[in-house]
Amino acid sequence: MIETKRLMLIPFTLDYVKAAIKGKKELEAILQYQVADQWPNQDYAEILPYKASAFEKDPSKSKWSFIVIHKEDQKLIGEIGGKGGPDENGTVEIGYGIVEEYRNKGYATEMVNGLVNWLNTHPEVNKIIADCLIENLPSIKVLEKSGFLQTHKDDELIYWEYKE
Repeated sequence: MIETKRLMLIPFTLDYVKAAIKGKKELEAILQYQVADQWPNQDYAEILPYKASAFEKDPSKSKWSFIVIHKEDQKLIGEIGGKGGPDENGTVEIGYGIVEEYRNKGYATEMVNGLVNWLNTHPEVNKIIADCLIENLPSIKVLEKSGFLQTHKDDELIYWEYKE
């Protein structure tokens, strides 16, 4: 678990993923926290079956994936992680999401900083990268505030690398 001032990042284990696929009530029953109504968003919901399959094949992959709990509200409000963990060069691509009602309050920046600090304690991680849509201004702000610098962009995405 990764803990920040207002958040807990709890490993998103195979059991939690399977419960999330079944529905909010199933996840709440085993997680022991409320789940925000807007979680998961449609894009993340679509990848849950792939995540379950990957974790079944290699349970150690869940080490790099977290669900985000708002401590005071005792509620799951988002997800964050390294997409599959570090590659053969030690590069980890992070991704994250947060439900709408908790946006613009610094939580996304807090969870990204928490994950980056945790990743930097792992010797197998040499580089942390991210990408976001060109028009995703909130995500651009989060990455900038969290110490990421733009490396390049294409027609759709901006690519980032964490620089201490």
